Amino acid sequence: MHKKLFACLLAAAMLIGILSGCGSAAPSAAPAEAASAAEAPAAAETVQAEPAAEAPEAALSAAEEDASSAAEPAEEPEEPVPEGPVAGDKDFDWTTIEPLVEEKATLTMFYTQPPPLAAIMDSPNDTSYLYQTFEDVYNVHIEFDMVSMMDATTTFQLMIASGDYDDIINDALNYYDTADQAYEDGIAVDILDYADCVPSFMGVLEDIPDVKADLLTLDGHVLNFPNLQLPIEEVSDGGFLIRQDWLDAVGMDMPQTYDQMHDVMAAFQSQFGATDPYIMPYQVLSPWGVMAGGYGISATADANNIIVNTETNKVELATISDAYYDYLCMFRDWYNEGLINHDFTSQAMNLPDQTIISNEMAGIWFSDQGYIKTYQDLLAEVNPDATLSLMAQPGKDEARSGYIASTQSVAGSGGFSISESCDDIELAMKWCDIWYNPELTQFINYGYEGETFEYDENGKPVLGGIIVNNDLGLPSLRMSNGVFLCTSGGFIYDRHKFDMEYNELQLAAYTEWIAKADDPSTVKTSGLPTGAKMDVAEADTVATAMSDITTHVAEMALKFVTGATELNEQTYAQYVSEIEGMRLQEALDAVQSAYDRYLENIE
Repeated sequence: MHKKLFACLLAAAMLIGILSGCGSAAPSAAPAEAASAAEAPAAAETVQAEPAAEAPEAALSAAEEDASSAAEPAEEPEEPVPEGPVAGDKDFDWTTIEPLVEEKATLTMFYTQPPPLAAIMDSPNDTSYLYQTFEDVYNVHIEFDMVSMMDATTTFQLMIASGDYDDIINDALNYYDTADQAYEDGIAVDILDYADCVPSFMGVLEDIPDVKADLLTLDGHVLNFPNLQLPIEEVSDGGFLIRQDWLDAVGMDMPQTYDQMHDVMAAFQSQFGATDPYIMPYQVLSPWGVMAGGYGISATADANNIIVNTETNKVELATISDAYYDYLCMFRDWYNEGLINHDFTSQAMNLPDQTIISNEMAGIWFSDQGYIKTYQDLLAEVNPDATLSLMAQPGKDEARSGYIASTQSVAGSGGFSISESCDDIELAMKWCDIWYNPELTQFINYGYEGETFEYDENGKPVLGGIIVNNDLGLPSLRMSNGVFLCTSGGFIYDRHKFDMEYNELQLAAYTEWIAKADDPSTVKTSGLPTGAKMDVAEADTVATAMSDITTHVAEMALKFVTGATELNEQTYAQYVSEIEGMRLQEALDAVQSAYDRYLENIE
């Protein structure tokens, strides 16, 4: 039956009891009108429940049993567990929920939105079924201080300067070099000090230790309610597309190495006249760090590119390494051979200019998952026989030996924080906690049955209604979801809720774009782990030094690749010397201190 808690489905997908036992703060009072989003049912429906999900300890124990004992049938509960409609179903009775306060209270919120959404609505209260319903249910009105993400930093700084903080601040920690400074400024209070007010959130921290590890500041605070994407899994939403029809025509296999990629691009150039066999990022170093992993380094635009040598546990700057020299030499050679368009620096955009694709001048280029269909459609308009395939990032050999190990953060610095200026911090904590209530997870992700979602034949909620067919001209489900439900803030987020608008190639990208060494023993470097947190002085040292270094790295990458500065061992050594003279060692020492503390904490 479809009346199974969506939160439990997520739990099963993760193979742990992520949300079990976190529901001591059940959702409360229903809206009188339910924000006009749900139809009133004629009668409530009661259906048979499936057995409750196991607690994490039970699940792990079961996994460790031998095959014979694992094959034994599970004991049936003595009495069936009743299961009724979940929040958002047409026949859900919201009146079973108690409000947080008897008389309506107001909390203010600094709330950032992407420019397209900020232009559509003055406040989420105007359009979001979630905020409308939660106000009616919990008796708490949110007064939004709406800010476009383009203006967020400036507006935030003005708020800090005024000393007049909103009660709840969305993405507060993103404006600080260290989260502890936000605590010192009174921008974010410690959630752990109000643990009794946030039982659902504390349940998440208990069930997923990595969340707490990511959130804990250097001084031991938890300062934000993050957006948690579940299930937790290894996925990639960015990688390369390649003209598969061209690859077939030249009779070559999918390139796995840099050398194979070179040969494929040369064939595309000679046989199809491609002006951009590979579309080079206009900064050489891309925002996503593509093409560097096989060299065991990080080379990401506008990033510090400090990595860890896992053999010595010492931090290093990747962009002065011998491997980075080889990386630049490869691109210089490709540029000289015409495999990279000599006008690539004029294409000042992160994703490729679509005209290059539609003119059939490109063979391999970077895309994010959402753009795959756009490129397919562009090509179909000019060449119905054109086909695209996914290409994983190459390595030095087909096994991608030495590919840099990636680090994954389960919980980032975004989401809701509560400021010291809030007159009722406990109420704000309770309001933030409702977003983690497992009984509301499906509602937060999918909204109202018949209005924003329907159940499919397997009983799974699928976005529909006004999310799919809106009259605002919104081009994607994500944007529509941001208007009528919510995308910004801290809550349990279904990673795959938008998969319905993806085609087979886009869905395959989740895993086919993952690139890593086949043999982990060959890996000698990794990204800096999330848990390596710097204190205020260390962060200031790194920010000051690396600002100049990052700028110089970017400038010299362009010069070395295009030949404006000859690239050889002597000129590269001079470049390294220049970087070292920009307080590099001070920055490395600061990061090393943070990394050493991280190692001590995990021992």
